[in-house]
Amino acid sequence: MNCGCPPGGCICQSCAMPMKEDKHYGTNEDKSKSCDYCFYCYREGKFLNPTMTLDQMINKVTEFMKKRNMPQATIDQVKTIVPTLKRWVK
Repeated sequence: MNCGCPPGGCICQSCAMPMKEDKHYGTNEDKSKSCDYCFYCYREGKFLNPTMTLDQMINKVTEFMKKRNMPQATIDQVKTIVPTLKRWVK
């Protein structure tokens, strides 16, 4: 997918998931791939959980990372990174 992302792909602008393969990208209303959001957050031009708050997203991502035994330093970065993403910047 060529979105102008750095080598290795884009990150989801909702949850910060790295999008390294086409299957990771969400879809726009016209079924084209979204360069901004992943498949877990965004499909057919809509957020799968449109009422989710920033704090809920941080908790969701943190729990996901803990279940996969990711390093604590990486998990701690979620609180810093997620609020800067496109979905959450007001």
